[in-house]
This record gives sequence, C-alpha cells and structure tokens, in this order.
Amino acid sequence: MIEAYLIREEFATALKAIDRLDELVFGDPYLDIERSRVEILAGRPEVAHEHLDRAVSREPGLAYNATWEYLELAIIQEDHVALLGVLKQLDTDFGFFYGSLKGSEDFAKFVASEPGKEWEKWVAEKQD
Repeated sequence: MIEAYLIREEFATALKAIDRLDELVFGDPYLDIERSRVEILAGRPEVAHEHLDRAVSREPGLAYNATWEYLELAIIQEDHVALLGVLKQLDTDFGFFYGSLKGSEDFAKFVASEPGKEWEKWVAEKQD
C-alpha cells in the first residue's frame, strides 16, 4: 500500500501509513529507513537524513541498509565529500567495492571533483 502512495506521489499519506504500521508493530527502527525513502522522493533530503540517523542509532544493525540511502542522498545533494565517505564506508565496513566511476554519467560531477579524484586514487591503490 505504501508503494502505491509513492507511485501517486502522495507522500504525506505514505508517511501516515508508515506511522500506523509503526504503531502496530510497537516501533520498528527499520521504518525510519522507509520514512527516509519517502522524504527523499518528496524532495526533503535533510529530513531523510534525520530518519536514517535515528534508524541507525536505534538499531546499529541497520547501518548497511541506511548506507545505501546515505549514498542516494549524497548523489542527490551533490555532496561529493559525503559521497566519498559513503563509498569508502561501503568498501571498508561492508566489503562492497564500487571500483572506478570514470565513464559513468551518474557520477560525472563527482569524478571531476576533488573527492572524486581522491576516490579514483583509492581505487588505484586497492587494485595494486
């Protein structure tokens, strides 16, 4: 049902549905990640970030799930410093190595930035 609200861009209704579900299950930190997804789609990245922080503080085991949302936020906000940090975190904490991002349209601005150059250096050192 929540996905249907998102498809129709009924973000407030989607958040209310998540809140109702949260009450039914007596508080699930994972639902803060779901709230962050809604806020990202609604164009409220700062609020999305707050939900992610809260999810991880309530349940540290959600760090992996939250990191993918942090990645999306960094891309949306063109926060190249944060993006570098998330890419490194994915590699060091979770063993997910992106590799070089050169040639990717999605990451073109990042690759051209100083943090992007630092990432490419990180990649080169890992591959040696």
